[in-house]
Amino acid sequence: MKKIRTALVATAIFVGAGAAFASAATRTASNTYYVTGVDGNNYKVTTTPRSCPGGNLPCEVTSNDTPQNGEIPKSDVTILTQQASF
Repeated sequence: MKKIRTALVATAIFVGAGAAFASAATRTASNTYYVTGVDGNNYKVTTTPRSCPGGNLPCEVTSNDTPQNGEIPKSDVTILTQQASF
């Protein structure tokens, strides 16, 4: 009986830890957006893949935030993907 109780406690701890990690991953999931332009301190973005605008603009940005009116503040961007220059 004692072994069963220990196994149940260990299972509960394991399931609880797994649920905590799963919910944290959902909150911190990043989304990729494609840059179409810039407006002051914001990137104009779309979710539709497109060709890179080039110049000083990044091709793609990754952010945990959702665009508001098609724009993401530059400060909320976690990853910039620039056009490769060869």
